[in-house]
Amino acid sequence: MKNNGEVVHLTNLELRLIYYLVSRAGQTVTTEELNQRVWGYTGEADNTMLKNVVYRLRRKIETDPASPKIIQTVTGVGYKLVGE
Repeated sequence: MKNNGEVVHLTNLELRLIYYLVSRAGQTVTTEELNQRVWGYTGEADNTMLKNVVYRLRRKIETDPASPKIIQTVTGVGYKLVGE
């Protein structure tokens, strides 16, 4: 993956997360769905782990991670890829 012409190295979890979000670009994906699809969890999963992976991914691909334009948080629901 490249960001501003630079190669960005993603971990396996980051890659699985971005792949799933890309496959549903423009749609809100719930945290439960991401936990199940990325980690294989069913039921209550550790949302802190998901937030950490999203945080790391944003730092790698967003121009301004504090004001994300690509991976947006849908408060109380999950995330949405609206990217550039």
